[in-house]
Amino acid sequence: MDERVMDLSDADLRKVALALCLAKDAPIYLLDEPTKHLDSEERACASQVIKNFIKLTRKTAFVVERDVATARYLADKVIVFDGTPSVDCVASAPMNCN
Repeated sequence: MDERVMDLSDADLRKVALALCLAKDAPIYLLDEPTKHLDSEERACASQVIKNFIKLTRKTAFVVERDVATARYLADKVIVFDGTPSVDCVASAPMNCN
């Protein structure tokens, strides 16, 4: 808490950014790899915070996540994209995570 933002690690910056994002009132949240740079324990904690926040506020979130286990934990539905970035891509049909 006593550190300057510019001196924070990537993981701590990610946590600050997530807190700032969720502190804003919005009808829809877009979270682009919110658990990137976090270790497994921090990833689990951040995922739980996101999931609880979305459930309690009854908001919608689109989460881009490369970690399949985290994506499945957070989501009601998952869409998998496959291909070459910026060249060619195929999206799966939305799949239930329940």
